[in-house]
Amino acid sequence: MREVGIQSANDTNNNQDRTNLQAELDAMIVEIDRIAGTTTWAGANLMDATTTAFSFQVGAATGAKNQISVTLNQMNATGLGVQKAAIDIETDLISRLAAVHEIDHAIEAVNIQRSKLGAVSNRLNHTVNNLTNISSNLSAAKGGIEDADFALETTNLAKNQILQQASTAMLAQANASKQNVLSLLQG
Repeated sequence: MREVGIQSANDTNNNQDRTNLQAELDAMIVEIDRIAGTTTWAGANLMDATTTAFSFQVGAATGAKNQISVTLNQMNATGLGVQKAAIDIETDLISRLAAVHEIDHAIEAVNIQRSKLGAVSNRLNHTVNNLTNISSNLSAAKGGIEDADFALETTNLAKNQILQQASTAMLAQANASKQNVLSLLQG
């Protein structure tokens, strides 16, 4: 849009050229409104409302410390100040320069919104990495506890099997000595 506005300020253009540039600029304004009107997330229109705010739950507990809030400003042509009535590049030089000025303000507003969204995106990435680390540590700790219990039970089982085999051997030995006494008495 800025390029078209700058091009219209050039005095080498005639009225027809400026009319064509205005038509091109108007088409861009319509496209801004179309994009703003069709950009949705979770059923909510993100860019066409005056202000859209929502938050992501990023922790196990409730409360503001476990949420990341996002606020989107109105990003349609009206919110950016570039609606058709405000951008006139067909008439005089002052209007064309004023249109370029309004387009510059719109670019600045878009850049500010993009930087805020980038910051939120970075926070979400760091939060995901932190939660992944916590989950891995909890799984490792749980596995260590389960492995320790398994080792204890395996040791107890081996001990009980040895005791059972020893008692069976002692009982067999006791029965054998009674048989020896009986065979001596019979013999």
